[in-house]
Amino acid sequence: MIERMGENDKIVTRYMADRDFQASAFPILAREIFDAVRQNNAVGQDARVVGTSE
Repeated sequence: MIERMGENDKIVTRYMADRDFQASAFPILAREIFDAVRQNNAVGQDARVVGTSE
């Protein structure tokens, strides 16, 4: 885990400092975030429907 944290730090630092890298990475990151939010919202809505139908 410690190694992984170091790798993440390098990526974040590069993302913040390198505009070309940022421009390449942003669409990928945005899609991942969008998909995760949609999935979490769908799960939350399913739970509310199940909870209200009982």
